[in-house]
Amino acid sequence: MDRVMRRAPGLACIVLSLSACLGCDSGGSPGSDAGLDGSDAGCQDACESEGALRCRGSWVQRCQSEEDGCLAWVDVEDCAQSDRTCQDGACRSDCEDECTTEYEQRCQGSWIQMCRRGDDGCLYWIDGVDCAATGRRCDPEAEPVECIDPCADSDCERAGASRCAGRLIRTCEADQDGCLHWTDGEDCGLTGRFCDGTADPVACVDECVSDCDAEYDRRCAGDWVQLCRLGEDGCLHWQDDQDCSLSRRTCVEDNGPAECVDICANLCSLDETRCKRAVIQRCEVDTNGCLDWVDVEDCAEQGLYCDWSGVCIDAPCQPIPPLRPYSGGECPVITSGPTSATSLNENFNSAGENRRFRFIVPESYDGSEPWPLVFVWHFMGSSSEAFIRDGELESAAEEMRMLFVVFDKLTFLFIPAYLFDWPIEPEGNSDEDREKELTFFDDVLTCVSEQYRIDPCQMHAAGGSAGALWLTWLSTTERVNYLASLVVLSGGLGEFGSQRLDYFPQPNKFPAVVLWGGEGDSFILNFAQASQRYRDELIADEHFVITCVHDLGHQIPPIQPGDGGTKFRCMWRFMLDHPFTLEAGSSPYQQDGLNSDFPEWCEIATP
Repeated sequence: MDRVMRRAPGLACIVLSLSACLGCDSGGSPGSDAGLDGSDAGCQDACESEGALRCRGSWVQRCQSEEDGCLAWVDVEDCAQSDRTCQDGACRSDCEDECTTEYEQRCQGSWIQMCRRGDDGCLYWIDGVDCAATGRRCDPEAEPVECIDPCADSDCERAGASRCAGRLIRTCEADQDGCLHWTDGEDCGLTGRFCDGTADPVACVDECVSDCDAEYDRRCAGDWVQLCRLGEDGCLHWQDDQDCSLSRRTCVEDNGPAECVDICANLCSLDETRCKRAVIQRCEVDTNGCLDWVDVEDCAEQGLYCDWSGVCIDAPCQPIPPLRPYSGGECPVITSGPTSATSLNENFNSAGENRRFRFIVPESYDGSEPWPLVFVWHFMGSSSEAFIRDGELESAAEEMRMLFVVFDKLTFLFIPAYLFDWPIEPEGNSDEDREKELTFFDDVLTCVSEQYRIDPCQMHAAGGSAGALWLTWLSTTERVNYLASLVVLSGGLGEFGSQRLDYFPQPNKFPAVVLWGGEGDSFILNFAQASQRYRDELIADEHFVITCVHDLGHQIPPIQPGDGGTKFRCMWRFMLDHPFTLEAGSSPYQQDGLNSDFPEWCEIATP
């Protein structure tokens, strides 16, 4: 089953690319203009507008704030390294721009298009959402451009339908745009009469007519539980009380009063075993005749750990599922290094595609002991190189004694294979696309584990924006059972018009940091709501969750240790503090509080 919903309005703008927001360059590089006036009294801005770009020879330079607080030109990219020239603040080949401003949007017929920069340095109009596919039209006057439905505010479905509102008759009628709305009609109360909602159409009667027999009786109306209540007219009427579908249940009244019950669904194969942290579970038939997981043995009571074969074993930590064989046969030699430049793996064959990733291994790693491993997915329009720079992963690897795998998006002829870099786009990406990306994760995990000493108790993951949406989706698959903890930066269970990403529980109750930029963290897709939905699902599923809510919207979160250590140190410490040895839903922070590097706008989440 395709577990990502169908295409919906505004999807082209799901993610405000973090290359424009979350991806604003941080940290300087050799060759920056100093911008000082030569005196000891202070500094002087060398440029006027932070974020501005210019060319200096073959180098692209960006205007950004330095440690002294002044603006200076900082080298960003040497175009000569890719046989290109620097023009107008960008590396360019012999190509022509189709548009003028990156991330600009327009309507092209019924399509929303976005101006994006290709790997050749030129700007192109990229198709996003076809509004016509959902019966809407593209509105060029909207800011940002969006699909609109002139009848989105319709509040009834069938012209001519009628209902009672107390003693007032209301009728469903079309307005001048053809949209349906409830319109006030006759007020029965003016003649001392009542509105009879049991009639079709409803009508004024001398005495009120009850829809039900006894107050507080319950019945099912589709997936709704309805309650018999006393109305304003003094009669009893059915009123909607509870929508069972919101909790993925259905309304049943076979054995008494209507109630929401779980939909019978086989969650496993008979006699299959798995681990829920230290607890062995077996697939058995439950009282409803459905196959479900049942706790069999708690290995922790014996000081042991659960093995996925279904036995308790003596191991250094919770065993992970068996690694999957490398899809390319025999693993190639993995390139690693302490810097972005020395850690690039190109042409890594996975699922028949040549893929790229960087594997940051600090100089202090000597293989004498296993080290933690962190998987990272970059934001839209970015790259592994940019994420390493903006996240200061080179210094983090050395300071925190961690190894980092940073994945790159799949591209064809310099153009991303997926509109949002990772296959999160509903109809535009298939189950095959998503399985191909999961295989890339499998292959890198398997090959890195073969050639480096990885601590199975300390494998973690992080993602930003589009990468965080992909990581959120991955966390609803069995791949998350390899991971001890997750850090999701402006991701979550996004809603795409009338469709949304849904949560599917896994046996691994991983601890998680869910971060977003306050109510302003929104660009078509509302990241604030998506993050809060994800937080609530995780808490309901027995996960330990920390929420961090800053006020910068869809931007790089303002996290920096006060002592000048590596950026995002609180997140890396969170990972190290939450290995696979912890019981489900538990954390040392529950007693000791958050580690001291967390900013004050982070807290332990509660239901």
